[in-house]
Amino acid sequence: MNYTELKAFLASELNRQDLAGSIPTFIALAEADMGRKIRHRKMIARSTNVLDETADDSGGGYHLSLPDDFAQAKNVQLNVEPAVTLQYVTLEMADLLRGGNYQVPSQPIYYTIVGDQLEFVPMPDTPYQVELTYYEKLETLSDAVPTTWLLEQHPDVYLYGALLHSAPFLKNDERVPVWDGLYQRAVEAVNFESDRSEVSGATLIARTRTKW
Repeated sequence: MNYTELKAFLASELNRQDLAGSIPTFIALAEADMGRKIRHRKMIARSTNVLDETADDSGGGYHLSLPDDFAQAKNVQLNVEPAVTLQYVTLEMADLLRGGNYQVPSQPIYYTIVGDQLEFVPMPDTPYQVELTYYEKLETLSDAVPTTWLLEQHPDVYLYGALLHSAPFLKNDERVPVWDGLYQRAVEAVNFESDRSEVSGATLIARTRTKW
């Protein structure tokens, strides 16, 4: 199934031929919800960047901008010998740590996320290569992007998600429990498939970029 076929199938399922302008919106709303709920191994990417005293525009030396397609962090590490996994802390805790025991620049131990940036504590005392493993945002469908791995492998997620988001527009409240149940089960199946594959012994290789 591709984007055009999905739209045609939804129009047929809804038994409405006057929804050509609304069906893309139902699909987009479903994709927004999928982006919040689905975490699959096919969304995992890896990027590296260098953290030093000039790492951000303000000269603070402890920020790195996140990749444009960033959705959620999976692991942040320093590529030293041996590699060091950094610990996540809240922004409030990061501020307390910087104002307390970690005022002197040294090797970072903690990280937090502020807006579209990673912040590190303490400030680095020398350049460090930071490796970020993360979940990418889901690629969205359009006429220019007629299919994605999710639509190809799990079309039911798209179908039930779009139908669910059509219900308020069409005032079809009696179908909401049915479509919602089918949609939630489809989302759970996608995540379960990923979890199962990650512990099945297969080697997972994330895409690598030299800099984000």
